[in-house]
Amino acid sequence: MPPKLVLEETGDAGWKEMPVEEAITRVAHSKLQIVDVRGAEEYASGYIKGSKHVPYEDLMEGPDADKNASELLGSLKAAGSEQVLIVCMYSQGTGPTIAQRLTTLAEETGIHFEVSILDGGFHGFVNKAQGGGAEAKAASDLLVGFKPEHWCMTPKRGLVQVNAVLAVKELGVPEEGAEQRQPDESQAPQTSWGFWSCCTSKDK
Repeated sequence: MPPKLVLEETGDAGWKEMPVEEAITRVAHSKLQIVDVRGAEEYASGYIKGSKHVPYEDLMEGPDADKNASELLGSLKAAGSEQVLIVCMYSQGTGPTIAQRLTTLAEETGIHFEVSILDGGFHGFVNKAQGGGAEAKAASDLLVGFKPEHWCMTPKRGLVQVNAVLAVKELGVPEEGAEQRQPDESQAPQTSWGFWSCCTSKDK
């Protein structure tokens, strides 16, 4: 499991973080609804079973954002959901923002939900699934439409989406202790899952 990406202090935000281990056991719970707020391209690369896809932009940007957020809460209430688990890529920015928005809106409208964000985001879930043991198998079984070719292995962050690795490379900020290489589908070395190995240690 890669090091946790540290979440900024949120104070008394009204929502909490749910560890991946707990999420694995709660996915099938009828009262829990996962809301995945990643973009369409990220979501198309894989998602957690039972997720409801509502992109961040639909809830936070544009003239219909308030309407969309209210309709989301209404649909969750109608479905009998009591807990909402927000999933973004890393749970560092968009996830906490959406969680706070839904928490505030629920309080204003008198709808009672327990709002959580997935600790480590989808990135953390994928890396848990790639590990070993029973929890890894359980997490892997909950991944739907997952595309390993869209991810690559890095020395310090485990599996990361290829686009993110390439974006960092374009900025000229290589990961410490590693030499970044652009993935090439025909030549890149792969792990047992078929992931591109985007970085090689300088020690090798």
